[in-house]
Amino acid sequence: MASKEKRKSQDSKADEKIKRRTFAGRSPLLYVFSVVILVIIVVTFVGAPVATGFVGGTQLVFGRYGNRDIIYAPGNYFARRYQQLAEQIDTSNTSEQQFQFQLRQLWRQAFNDTVFHTAVMLEAEQSGMEPSQELLDRTLAQHPVFQEDGRFSSRRYRQMPQQERQSLREYLREVLIQQQFIEDKLQGIRTPAAETTFVASMSGPERRFDYAAFSFEELPDQPVLAYAEEFAFRFQEANLSRITVRSSRSEAERIREQIIDRTAGFEDLAQAHSTDTFADQGGEMGWMRYYELEPDFLEPQVLDDVYELEVGHISPVLEARDTWMIYRLNEPVRQTDIEDPETLTMVRRYMSAFERGIIEDYLIEQAERFVELAKTDGFTEAAERLDLAVRRSGWFPINYGNVPMFSPVRGEDDNLLRGGANREDFFRELFGLQIGQTSSPIVLQNGTVVVTPIEERVPRDEDLDFLRSYYPFMVQQMQGEELERSFIDRDKLTDNFNQAFARYILGS
Repeated sequence: MASKEKRKSQDSKADEKIKRRTFAGRSPLLYVFSVVILVIIVVTFVGAPVATGFVGGTQLVFGRYGNRDIIYAPGNYFARRYQQLAEQIDTSNTSEQQFQFQLRQLWRQAFNDTVFHTAVMLEAEQSGMEPSQELLDRTLAQHPVFQEDGRFSSRRYRQMPQQERQSLREYLREVLIQQQFIEDKLQGIRTPAAETTFVASMSGPERRFDYAAFSFEELPDQPVLAYAEEFAFRFQEANLSRITVRSSRSEAERIREQIIDRTAGFEDLAQAHSTDTFADQGGEMGWMRYYELEPDFLEPQVLDDVYELEVGHISPVLEARDTWMIYRLNEPVRQTDIEDPETLTMVRRYMSAFERGIIEDYLIEQAERFVELAKTDGFTEAAERLDLAVRRSGWFPINYGNVPMFSPVRGEDDNLLRGGANREDFFRELFGLQIGQTSSPIVLQNGTVVVTPIEERVPRDEDLDFLRSYYPFMVQQMQGEELERSFIDRDKLTDNFNQAFARYILGS
């Protein structure tokens, strides 16, 4: 009997040792990081009701990790995680298509988080990680649903049905385990003081700039009209039918002879032999612009033979990239009216997609003209003479890649400047200028800018102090995200999310 009591005492001491190892001795930084995770995960409403519109039962299986199903059920981790994410999204002004996209993103994120959570739970079961009952009781008592006037309310506690209370307790138990698991994995991460100081110093100096923008979106009508006049043939429109043959040129010639000899109709031959998407409708394509057909051919000028046809006539066999094509003109060709605003819109859209080099050359030429004027007349005066708006950037340092912890590269009312944040030469140009000096034209993704720095400042001491305290936390956060990505064993995961989402949520 004494031996049994002694063994029981030893087991109790061992349990306490495990508890001390896994739920005590936290560093202040890790404790803050863990509390942030706990707050994000825990602060959800009790019950996590199943979203309306479900098709099927209340336990929805989305996949499997190891030997455990990934289940959505009222009150479980998946349900509460989805609800917590959903409460952060405003869908009041979204279209049906946008809402469905957001809905899918929310469910996918909740699923991914639950997969990681499941992997952690399986690992915890093997290692014996378990929170003490005292810690679990304290966490449960601190849950917002039991708080009244900032204190624990026994009345609210008793009012909650036993089943819901037990569900919440189990959920919090799992949250505490996941919290401790992450903390243990990140325990060895330390950020050297010298590194922290160096990173904080990268926040300055900051500069603010005036700039003139020559953007693709603001391309004037003049170059568009010039292009439309020079390449008017590209925008003419024809009502066409087509037969596409993949086998050989000789087969295409044989089919064409049947059309010419009237031994078979064009529509019948298209349905019988054509291999493109227009075959089922007898080859009828409808109205097609010249430029829409150009990508089919290595030598697009062969389309001249099509757009010069008389109504009802058949083209020669034209060699395309991997096929041979026969066209018929069904109605007279429509020539482009370049004075029509809709035509200008179409040409502008075409140039943005296929002639970016022409647009870029034009914008650079205009920017160079502005630079020459600015050298003699001044930046603001040159802008006035050329009827350009002078825009002003926000304050930002050399922030390569727009790192979130520093002020981002941003313009006044457009995204043009932001495109330079991933280029070293952009920052060399901007921070190599003297205050008031005008830059050379800077070519960016969607246009060209000319800038002049107007002010420079160094970070305030309180800003540096904040960055020095924030940077280690940010490193911990990134390491936590990397932990989630690397810890999951993809070989153990059966991902049926797409099928489950379509079946249970969309009802398809």
